[in-house]
Amino acid sequence: MAGPTPNGNQGAKQPTTSVRYVRSVAVAGEQQDKTGAGNPPARPVSGAVPVRPGAAQAPVKPTGPQQPPQVAPPAAPNAAAGAAAQQAGVQRRAPRVSRPGVARPGGQRKRLGELLVEAGVLDEDQLDHALKIHKQTGKQLGRVLVDTNLVEESELIKYLAINLGVDAQDLNAEGFQFQADAVLLIPERQARRFNLIAFKLEDDNLHVAMANPADVIAVDTLKSITGKSVKVYIATRVAIADAIDKHYQQQYSLDQMGEDLKSVDAELVAEEEDQGGVDKEALDAASNAPVVKYVNATLMEAVKQRASDIHFEPFEREVAVRFRIDGALREVTAPPKRLYNAVVSRIKIISNLDIAERRLPQDGRCKLKVGDRGIDMRVSSLPVVHGEKVVMRILDKSATAMELESCGFDPMTLKEMKRVLNSPHGVIVLTGPTGSGKTTTLYSFLKYIFSPEINIVTVEDPVEYQLPGVNQVQVRANIGMTFASALRSILRQDPDVVMIGEMRDQETLEIAVRAALTGHLVFSTIHTNTACATVTRMADMGLERYMITSSLICAISQRLIRMICPKCKEPYTPSPALVQQLAESFRQPSVEIDLFRGKGCTFCNNSGYKGRLAVHEYMTMTPRLREMILDKRPEGELEEECARMGMRNLRQSCFMKLLDGLTTVEEAVSLFYEDH
Repeated sequence: MAGPTPNGNQGAKQPTTSVRYVRSVAVAGEQQDKTGAGNPPARPVSGAVPVRPGAAQAPVKPTGPQQPPQVAPPAAPNAAAGAAAQQAGVQRRAPRVSRPGVARPGGQRKRLGELLVEAGVLDEDQLDHALKIHKQTGKQLGRVLVDTNLVEESELIKYLAINLGVDAQDLNAEGFQFQADAVLLIPERQARRFNLIAFKLEDDNLHVAMANPADVIAVDTLKSITGKSVKVYIATRVAIADAIDKHYQQQYSLDQMGEDLKSVDAELVAEEEDQGGVDKEALDAASNAPVVKYVNATLMEAVKQRASDIHFEPFEREVAVRFRIDGALREVTAPPKRLYNAVVSRIKIISNLDIAERRLPQDGRCKLKVGDRGIDMRVSSLPVVHGEKVVMRILDKSATAMELESCGFDPMTLKEMKRVLNSPHGVIVLTGPTGSGKTTTLYSFLKYIFSPEINIVTVEDPVEYQLPGVNQVQVRANIGMTFASALRSILRQDPDVVMIGEMRDQETLEIAVRAALTGHLVFSTIHTNTACATVTRMADMGLERYMITSSLICAISQRLIRMICPKCKEPYTPSPALVQQLAESFRQPSVEIDLFRGKGCTFCNNSGYKGRLAVHEYMTMTPRLREMILDKRPEGELEEECARMGMRNLRQSCFMKLLDGLTTVEEAVSLFYEDH
C-alpha cells in the first residue's frame, strides 16, 4: 500500500470509529505496531466479531453449538459513525480492513525512526543515540527526541501523523478558530487529564486535537461524555495546554485568588483578635480555603511559567511575590499583608516545617503533583524585619533535559567533553557562580557515563534531582555528616565514579584528589570565574601543585544567557555605536553579522526572551600546561596557552551564540562588562 501524505489519504472518507482499532501509543513515542494474528484483538462492538485492520481474518472454528454471530445495530450516538463506515465500504466483519498509514510491503507500517531517517530529519547515529536513551529511561522515542533537542515537537507531529494515520492540526495557525460550543462539550477536567481539546462540531462529528490520538480510553471516554462521533487530530502538547488555558473560563487565576483573599480579611483579623494561641491561629488561618487555593495556584502558575524560584517577601505595608524566570525576577499577584502569615504557615505545613518558630531560619522540602509528574520544591524561610521571607526553589526534572547534547556545548567542545568523560580516573571540575546550571551539567555527565557495570556514588547538599541507578548521599552537617566524612565512607563502598556537590574546604579537596590518584573518576564544582582560575583556587586552598597536575584532567567554566523568544524574533540593523561596542567586547577588528532581538509578545511576557542556554570555556590538561602550573605561571599565561591549543573561552562561546542568532548583543556582552 502506498504511503499517504502527512494529512492522510485523499480517497474515501475514513470512518471516525477506526480509532477503536489503533493500539494505545503515547504521542511522544514510537509506534511499535506489528500486524499479524498474534496481536490481541480490538474490543468487539455490540456483539460484532472484531477484525484488526490490516490483518487477515482466520476462520473461527466453533467449540460447541453456537448461533452464527450477528451484527447488532449500532447505538444511537454512533449512528453517524456507522453510516460513515458503510459509505466508505468498510465492513466490521470483512476479512481485511485497511487503515491509513505508511506501510511496508506485506502490510506493516514504517516505524517513526525509519520515517525520520528517510526524511533526513535524523541520521542513523542520532537515531541510535535516541534509541539508547529510550531503552535506558523507558521514555517514548518521540519524547526523547524532543527532550534532547534533536527534533522540534512541531516537526515531529508531522511524522507521527503519518505513523498513526491521522491528520495534524496547528492550533496556532493564522485564521484558525475554535467553536466555543464544541470546546465546552468536553469538561475541563477531562481535557486536562487526556491533554486534548475539541475545536469543531460538524453535524454529529466532534473534531478533537489530541497529544495522543492513539489513546483508545480517551476516545471512548469522549464518546460516552458527548454522545458524538469523534474525529481525532494530532497537535503539540504545548499548543493544547495553551488552548485549554485560553478557552476554559472555569480556571481559577491568581488574580481571582487575590480578590477572594481580600474578601476574608476582616473575618481572619477578628479570629486573630479573639484567639490567643499562636499555633492554633496559624494552623486555622493556613487551613482557610482561599489561602490553600492561593498557595496551590501560585505554585502551579510558577511551574507553568517555568520559573526556577518563588520569592515571598514581606515589607512594612505590603507583600511582594516574585517568580525568577530565565534569571530575572518578575512580580505576580500577592496576597494582602494581613494574610501573609497565613500563606507562610501554609507553605510551612506542606514542607514539614515548624509553624510556631518564626525567629530562626528553616529548610524543608515539598512535592507538587502536576498531571503524571512530580515536582520537588526546596523551601527556605528567613526571618527579616517585617516577617519571614520564604524562597521556594522549583526542581522540575521534566523541564530540564539532562542530556550531554542538550547542555549547550558547541560541536568542538562536545567532542572534547566526551573524550575526557571516558577517562578511567582523574578530576573533572565545573566552575561558575551560583545558579549557572553546574548541577544540571554534572547530572548530564553522570547520565552520559551511566552503565550497570559501574558503581556511581554522589554526595550532595542538597540532593536536587534523584537519578535512577545512582547512589546519592545527602550531607547533614548538624549530625556530623559533612562532605569530607561522607567522602571517606564512600571510598569504602567500592565506587568507580564519585560526584561531589562542591569542594568547599581543603579536607574535601584533598580526599577528592587522592581518590582520583587511586583510580577513581571524580566530578565536582568549585567557585571561580574562569577555567584557568581553578588551578589558582586549588592551590590557595592548600593543595600542592604536583597533586593538581597529577589529578586534574579538565576544568570547565559555565554561564547562562537568555535566548531570544522564537515567537517574536526579528532582525534589526545595529547602530554604529553598538557595532563598535560589539567589536571591542569580542576583540574583533570589525564585526559584520546579522543581529536579532525579540520585540516582546504574550508568549515571553513581553520580555523578548524565552529560556536560557549555557556557554562554556574549558581547559584540558596538556604536558605544556602541567609544566606551566608547576612553574607557578600566572593565569593570563595559562589562558594564552589554552587559546594557542584551540580551546574556546567564554568570550568566543558567546560570540558563536550571537552568530547563530540565539541571543542578543546585550546578553552576549553582559559577561564582559568588568573587562572595560
